Amino acid sequence: QGWIAATVGGVTGVYRVDLPTGAATAIGALGAGATAVSGLVVWAVEPNSADIDVESPVGTSIFDGGGTIGFGTAQIGSTVTRSILVKNVGGKTLAYTTTVDGSAFTVTQNPSANLATATNTILDITFTASAAGSANGTLHILSNDPDETSFEIALTATGVLALTDDIAFRSDGTTRLYPLANDELPGDLVITGVSNPNVTIEGRSLIACTFGHHKYANRAPVGHVLLRAFVGGALNENLLDRSDSDLVGGVLRDLRDLLGVQGDPLFTRVHRWPKAMAQYVLGHQENVQVIRTRERELPGFALVGNGYEGVGIPDLAAQAESAVDRLTGRDRSLPKPVHNELSRSETL
Repeated sequence: QGWIAATVGGVTGVYRVDLPTGAATAIGALGAGATAVSGLVVWAVEPNSADIDVESPVGTSIFDGGGTIGFGTAQIGSTVTRSILVKNVGGKTLAYTTTVDGSAFTVTQNPSANLATATNTILDITFTASAAGSANGTLHILSNDPDETSFEIALTATGVLALTDDIAFRSDGTTRLYPLANDELPGDLVITGVSNPNVTIEGRSLIACTFGHHKYANRAPVGHVLLRAFVGGALNENLLDRSDSDLVGGVLRDLRDLLGVQGDPLFTRVHRWPKAMAQYVLGHQENVQVIRTRERELPGFALVGNGYEGVGIPDLAAQAESAVDRLTGRDRSLPKPVHNELSRSETL
């Protein structure tokens, strides 16, 4: 942007010259090195009129209807503020007010002002992230500039779910029991497991039990069964502070009551897994979307774990496959490469 004294259309005076973005030129008399530039805009400076000029960011002039202020990404509950410079380059006091289309945006500093000739002020617009997703609006600067009575600037932003400090995990404990023999269970139990969602209401310690000898072959000797009992969980984490004998005793009482199990196990094993099971609270999917978006911004980096899209082994295997595909650029529509596999004896 610049100023020239010239005669335009038979009128001699001082004119403001706006060049297109990225243009470079030398303004001078014809034949003295002047460079023709398409898109040159010439404004007459009228001594008795206000003339608004807007810079965003400060130092870069924008045109009415041709500028956009981007606020980037903001977590829900937070705010982002951008500043623009409003200048009066005319010969009369500039009086302006502002309105904003879009409830997520507000003018938080100098929403209105009277600017004397050759003065300016900073105008702040704030984006408040109240919901996930894109937010758009328009800032209208209404003034007594006869050429630009409503100076309009587009506003864009994106709200994202605020990330928690950590995805919540619960503590679990497992107790493996070998009851004495299959006939000590009531009947021929051809089931793989049971769960007890009313554990807190009923005052029990057992939250689930799987029958490993039915799920997988050779998990227990012939005539024996393998039970894996689960205790603790998100609703009863403190249970894991008890001794092994207390945990085993509570599980046996529940199994005898629920399944009619008799006798004592041949042996037991107790394993504690503190903060091992991710808890998918309301909003978890949106939280993971934010994590995955940021993950994709880091080349050569991938996250896999039960805190994202599933807690089971098949879920983690699927995540690992996706991570490998992204890191290696593998196209799943193509067949996997075939490798010559050597037997164990051949590799030794």
